[in-house]
Amino acid sequence: MFKFRLLSTLSAFLLLVASAGVQPACLFHWYQPKLPE
Repeated sequence: MFKFRLLSTLSAFLLLVASAGVQPACLFHWYQPKLPE
């Protein structure tokens, strides 16, 4: 039970980190072509 709880907490944390990391990457991707050379 403890192992399952630890795994679910870890997966939730990884999901949060992934979503937090994807948003700036998407913004950078969208704004990149608009940057001057």
